[in-house]
Amino acid sequence: MTYKDSLFRMAVVGYCNSLPNIEKGTIPTNVSFKGNVGDKYIYQVKGIDSLIFEVLYLKDTKQILVKAYDCQMSVVFG
Repeated sequence: MTYKDSLFRMAVVGYCNSLPNIEKGTIPTNVSFKGNVGDKYIYQVKGIDSLIFEVLYLKDTKQILVKAYDCQMSVVFG
């Protein structure tokens, strides 16, 4: 696990801690990296297939932005 991956994973865990209905996401081992597109990194919580997290690192301000997308159906990465 790289420094950037663990940093982004902890950002997703922090996001999940702020929401009471995502208890599985509060454990870092349940958050898994699925891929990246450019500067955006995609994470998913094990056991919750319809929820996807987008993590973006802003180099100029050194901020990490986390967005969650709740899909209508399960999303499976192959």
